Amino acid sequence: MVVIIHSMGYCGELSLNQRTIIAFFVHKIAVPVFFFVDGYLSANFPFKKKPLLYSDFIKKSFRRLMVPWFIFTILYTLARWVFEYVGFLQENLIVGQTVNSVIWHMYGSVYAPQMYFLFSLFLIRLNLPLIYQIMKPGRIFFLFFFCIYMVFYKDIGGILSPILRIEGGQEPILHALWGGQFYLFGAVLKMYEKYINSILQWIIPLSLIMILLFQNVIIFDQSKYIVQYYFLLAYFSVFFLLNGRVDFSEIG
Repeated sequence: MVVIIHSMGYCGELSLNQRTIIAFFVHKIAVPVFFFVDGYLSANFPFKKKPLLYSDFIKKSFRRLMVPWFIFTILYTLARWVFEYVGFLQENLIVGQTVNSVIWHMYGSVYAPQMYFLFSLFLIRLNLPLIYQIMKPGRIFFLFFFCIYMVFYKDIGGILSPILRIEGGQEPILHALWGGQFYLFGAVLKMYEKYINSILQWIIPLSLIMILLFQNVIIFDQSKYIVQYYFLLAYFSVFFLLNGRVDFSEIG
């Protein structure tokens, strides 16, 4: 999905309908899947006999998320500066700017937006002890917390966006709040894993119909928001139900 998103600008001419359909199927959950899967896998730890050592987890997360983000951002910023300096790029985002301005825009992934979600996921992972504390009272309580987060996420984002928003960039805290909903959704499904097998068997045959229905018939203001979660659940159900039945290593 991500590869298609980045290649859309280089493909041939498409009709409006073709571009709309392709954009829907690749944009709707391409990045949410990234947060969703991490939340699903992270929810494993509270139910394992071996406890999670937070300091080691954060160190590993920093190496695997922040180090690539730092390297990628610095290389892209240097490349952007060179191209601007020699006149290859007409729009100057770096040349003529103050050091503080350049650092601020590096933080906001203005020059290298391709990996902004790594920073956001790291910020989410910093809150793992808090998330585990919310899991302790049980599945129902955690599900209730997830629903509350969904309800108030847009209000919280609306309050913080004018303060934190970086023009032309991807502010990490705002995107961590956005990605947090999908992270929690993944954790919810992990907690209810043994109860959802029979339910998910009905998801796959109904998915395409429901997705297209909600996408084209706007029943209420939040229909596109709901279809994003339904699409994500359907995507998850395919792999959940195939788990143990298909050896993907033998395909191809």
